[in-house]
Amino acid sequence: MLIILILFALTSSQILYTTIYNGVSVHSVIESPGKWKFFRFEVKKGSGFSVNVVHSIKYDLDLYVRQNDFPDRIGNYDYKDTSLDANLTIVGNVTTEDSVFYAGVFGFRGYNVGFDIVFHTGNGCPNNCNGHGRCDSGTCICDDGYSGDSCQKNLEQISLNKEYGPYHVETSNWKYFSFMVETTETVQVNVTQTTPSGDIDTYVRYNSVPTLTVYDYANLDPYILTRPWHIVNMTSPQIGEWIVGCYAFHESSFTIKVSAARGCPNNCSGLNHGTCVGTRCSCDQKYSGSYCETYRNLVTLDTSYTGEVERLAWNYYRVSSNTLNSLVLKLSHGSQWTNEDCDLYVSDEEYPTLINYMYRDITYGNEAKVVIEHPASTIYHVGIFGYSTVGCKYNFSASIIGINNSCNCVRGECRNGACVCPAGYTGSRCESTETILRSGQTVSGEINANQWLYYNYTVHNTSQIVLVMKEMSNQVGLVHLYIQYNSAPTTTVFLAGDLQTTTATHRISLVFNPRVIPQISTSFLNFVVGVYGTVSIPNNQPLQFKLVAWSPPF
Repeated sequence: MLIILILFALTSSQILYTTIYNGVSVHSVIESPGKWKFFRFEVKKGSGFSVNVVHSIKYDLDLYVRQNDFPDRIGNYDYKDTSLDANLTIVGNVTTEDSVFYAGVFGFRGYNVGFDIVFHTGNGCPNNCNGHGRCDSGTCICDDGYSGDSCQKNLEQISLNKEYGPYHVETSNWKYFSFMVETTETVQVNVTQTTPSGDIDTYVRYNSVPTLTVYDYANLDPYILTRPWHIVNMTSPQIGEWIVGCYAFHESSFTIKVSAARGCPNNCSGLNHGTCVGTRCSCDQKYSGSYCETYRNLVTLDTSYTGEVERLAWNYYRVSSNTLNSLVLKLSHGSQWTNEDCDLYVSDEEYPTLINYMYRDITYGNEAKVVIEHPASTIYHVGIFGYSTVGCKYNFSASIIGINNSCNCVRGECRNGACVCPAGYTGSRCESTETILRSGQTVSGEINANQWLYYNYTVHNTSQIVLVMKEMSNQVGLVHLYIQYNSAPTTTVFLAGDLQTTTATHRISLVFNPRVIPQISTSFLNFVVGVYGTVSIPNNQPLQFKLVAWSPPF
């Protein structure tokens, strides 16, 4: 019989801890957010160690380790794992003397969160390289097909220009692939989701396993959540082995294909922009950029500019009108390019991105238009973004018109053909009410078939938004949940959505990367949450629901 002796002690500061032993798992519970549980363990000279914490994916715990003292969250630690994974792991360096370490598990979200903690020591390498490598002076030399500090990552070898999958990955888990690059020409990693829901993010790193924060290339736009595909362009990659990590923010299935790019990127944005010489673009003197994407001068009013953008590519222009009349920016593309679609973005200080802009038109169709009232002498930066799989060949122009008041607003004011809604209302005609939604506050409502209810949700200094909506009915899947950045969602235009028809509980979780959106920690960002009653709701029988939102700190 194995007898596990767990010792409790109080330090001079009256901190309670549990002593744990090599290879022996201990179960514990975090009662509420902001609480700690501490564990003490010893590591012999010349040994490495690993600490592993496993908990439910519904909650969020963080793991810190410090030598000779208790860790905290303000820099007093030697190692940490604060990822959203349900499996937290810290791999410690080889010790030069017998050492005492303290592991601290911090409750970030959730009440009465159960978890299991275990630590291992080895022969100078963490976890003895998991049996998938050899130990060399405290460093694991992994066998083929494995990687990581302790050879814990199972890699699938893939070849260029061949599609693999589909693969299924559970929430907060990774799937890893490795491939060889033999030239410095551009390589594209194309990941396509094969399920209607889910969220896969892709990270690529040279000769090592990528993480959420350490990588060389990644699809870094967290707002492209409704498109089933994304591409990571690896420009001028090093020759050698590259590792792709596909991380499931939500349970997903997907295929992957790594391709060696042929010709020039984005076809040099079209014949008017530049020509392709080998694999590099030779730009016309009026254009610049790696694929001749930027028009150097201010555009001439009432003049058409042509170009093309592949999927996820941009073209850029600058416009100034020096007028108090309305400035109209128009983007059109012909129907002969089947299923093509590109979007129009405008900013006043710098070229726009998918999240930093003043105006945009992302509606599906053969034309996009932005009307700017009283532009004066401002120089506007225009971005044309390739949305569809086949890209977009376009005509772009800028012109000045008088004010057009021919819109049909239920309430609010008509300006330049668009309704400007008063506070508390939203929709293209200001026809829908908008309720303020606050973090942690549960709201109740009822909804009819083909009806929208909107909620305004503003966040500041946060890295995540979690929405949960529950249908209060014996029938399920009759109400859908959507969210959109800075405007009301529709059934076709939304940032993220839960459209499941087999459950009464709907959930959306958005995770923001501060490296991609630095202002997420300093600016107020506005989102609109939409609850939509499907046509399956019986007539004159409104369905009741409850809705709650959370954002850190919880």
